Amino acid sequence: MDLPKDLLSLNEVSAVLGGRISTHSVRRWIARGVGRPRAKLPARRLGAKYYVSRADLDEFLVVLNSDDSRFHRNSAKSKRAEAAKQKLQAAGA
Repeated sequence: MDLPKDLLSLNEVSAVLGGRISTHSVRRWIARGVGRPRAKLPARRLGAKYYVSRADLDEFLVVLNSDDSRFHRNSAKSKRAEAAKQKLQAAGA
């Protein structure tokens, strides 16, 4: 079966992202999304495999890398670190 050139397998998506992201994580992004509200990676299922278009991957990465705080963790640890940073800046450090 010939696939369009812009469709990437999950292994190829992982390779495009520098191999830092496992195919399991990519599959999770497709099924459940990431962040609040959930940003899902659009994919096409052909047989038993998923394929992602390069344009959809680029758009998904733009959303994740945006300054929109809804897609970033707001853990207590990061809040304390930010408060400490502001305190140091206010003290002139």
